[in-house]
Amino acid sequence: MDETGPCDALAEAARPIARERQSPARYENRIVDGRYQPDVIVEATLMLEIKANYQSHPIQPARLMTYTNPR
Repeated sequence: MDETGPCDALAEAARPIARERQSPARYENRIVDGRYQPDVIVEATLMLEIKANYQSHPIQPARLMTYTNPR
């Protein structure tokens, strides 16, 4: 799966999106070395990283929590 499906659904819902737009990497309100390029940015506020696997593995719930854990 790539971002085509979710992007199509967002377009049908009239949500503005940007795909694979690079932006400076920030940490605690300062720019650090490197660039960040999320798969999709929705309404200039929500970043989506599309992840896909062929089959589930027991470690997947822990990885999901790592991706979604606010720091």
